[in-house]
Amino acid sequence: MPRKFSRDELEKFHDYEIFVPTRTIYLGSVMADVEGQESGTDAIMAEKLIKNMHFLEQLSKDPITIISNNLGGSWHHGMAIYDTIKNSPCYVTMRGCGHVMSMGSVILQAADERVLTREAVVMVHDGYEGFIGIPKSFESWGRESKRVRERMYEIYAERSGRPPEYWEEVCSKDTFMTSHQAVAEGLADRVELPGGEEE
Repeated sequence: MPRKFSRDELEKFHDYEIFVPTRTIYLGSVMADVEGQESGTDAIMAEKLIKNMHFLEQLSKDPITIISNNLGGSWHHGMAIYDTIKNSPCYVTMRGCGHVMSMGSVILQAADERVLTREAVVMVHDGYEGFIGIPKSFESWGRESKRVRERMYEIYAERSGRPPEYWEEVCSKDTFMTSHQAVAEGLADRVELPGGEEE
C-alpha cells in the first residue's frame, strides 16, 4: 500500500523544492514575469540546489534524484550547480523533463545517471553574450567567453565520447534534439517512458 505523506512534507516540497522522504530535489525556474519570461539558471536556483544537496548528504549517503526542467541561463551559477552534483558523495540521478536546454544540458552531464522523459527537448549552443562594463574590459570578457565555450565542449565530450571539436561544430548554432536523439549523441543515458518503463 502506498505511503501517505504528511501535509507538512508536501508543503516543504512546494516551498523549498526538496522532498526528504524520497530524497528528491526539483531544479527549475523560480520566477516568471508577466510576459512569461522565466528566470532560468540563476543565483536563486544555485543557492537552493546547493543547500538542498548539502542537507540530503548530511542525512545519509543514499541516492539522490533531481528532477530538472531547465531552459538555461547563467554559466557561472550553472557551474556552481554542476560542481555540487559532480562532487556529491551520493549517487545522483537527474531526470530531465520539458526543457533540457543550454546550461540545463550542461548541468545534466554532472549526474551519475542521466535520464530523459520521452517528450523532453535538449538544446545545445554556444550561448548568448552581452558584455557589461567599461570598454577596456571587453577583451577580458572575450577571453573568458572563449574559455567557457571550450570547457563546455570538454564537458559534452567527457560524457558523450565524441571529441570537443565535434561539439564545437554542433554548438555553433541552436541545435535541438529529441530525447532519443540526445541519447544517441551521448548526452543522456536512457529515455524513461510513462509508468517508469524504459525505451
